[in-house]
Amino acid sequence: MKLKFHSLLLLASVALYCSTASATDVAEIWAKNCVLCHGKDGAGNTVNGKKNKVRDYRDPKVQAEFSDQKMIETITNGVYAGKKERMEAFGDQFTPEEKQALVAYIRKFKK
Repeated sequence: MKLKFHSLLLLASVALYCSTASATDVAEIWAKNCVLCHGKDGAGNTVNGKKNKVRDYRDPKVQAEFSDQKMIETITNGVYAGKKERMEAFGDQFTPEEKQALVAYIRKFKK
């Protein structure tokens, strides 16, 4: 019984550590790859954000326009206006789990 309890406790600790590490990783991904245009708060109120007409992710109406799958496609394929790149395509630079974590991170900006 004692061994079973300790095993469960160890498993819970590992799961908690992994989820915390994941939250840290996605914040680092956002800071490294997204802040320049989207800003720390997702408002897009940056020089590059204004230049590229970045949408304000804090706005619930803007968030409602994008499904999670559409956001993942945008992260993967980028955004183009005519021949001009407005957002870099990250392709396979991020794992599917990291892309899903980025979507969840973006969803938290909604007011």
